Amino acid sequence: MRLNQVFTSTFIKLLCVGAIVSPLAIFSGCGDKEKGINNLIGKWTVTKAYRGSRLTETLEDAYFEFSSDTSFQTNIYNDDASYRYELTDNGFNQLTPDKVSFEANLTGIDSLKLEATIRGNEFVFLAIRDTTVVELISL
Repeated sequence: MRLNQVFTSTFIKLLCVGAIVSPLAIFSGCGDKEKGINNLIGKWTVTKAYRGSRLTETLEDAYFEFSSDTSFQTNIYNDDASYRYELTDNGFNQLTPDKVSFEANLTGIDSLKLEATIRGNEFVFLAIRDTTVVELISL
């Protein structure tokens, strides 16, 4: 009789764990692109930029600002303009004015590394999330 109680108790615990974990497993695989956009949304301030393997100072004060409507704003092209983009498996493609593929790696919730070839030059942008807007909204 004691063995039956242990088996029943263990079975009930497994059912409870399964009931909790199953919905998480189902939803965690859904919408990878939506998760990607949610991780990119916001303003990212470039802290270092490399052209080739050399640190460049011409991109000081550069930023990327992503919105949820498939557009982003940046000043890396010497203007402060908005560009359309689409998410890819490993980053995003800038669609206008020229198509540029950016490989994006989140190195934490507030750190971003972008790699792209722009006009024949390889660039690496290291950026941090600008949290001042979020902090002001939450006040």
